[in-house]
Amino acid sequence: MAKNLIFSLACVLVLVTAAYASYPKTATDFNNQCITSVGGAGSMGNCGDVKGICNDYVSEIGKTFSSRAQCLAMCAKIYNQQNPAHAADSCASHVSHAFSLCGEFCVHNFPR
Repeated sequence: MAKNLIFSLACVLVLVTAAYASYPKTATDFNNQCITSVGGAGSMGNCGDVKGICNDYVSEIGKTFSSRAQCLAMCAKIYNQQNPAHAADSCASHVSHAFSLCGEFCVHNFPR
């Protein structure tokens, strides 16, 4: 578990260094980008759980976080729950996409 958390946090740190012109500012923005953007429902082929994957994040993003670290920890927790279930199926890339959007949301919405 610690290995998965370290990997997840490392992935989030990569996101911190990337610049994105459009990032999810609210839970609604997150949901819209999660289900429709590159990696979203339109390009996921046989992934039948796109909305479920996104909804796991949306239900948590709507909560109040006291820090960026707390928000990023939430992203990592959900990713670590979803990844094993979808690691070998057609939803694997969407799990990663939702995790990336979650990191963007945290980085841009919570000060250090």
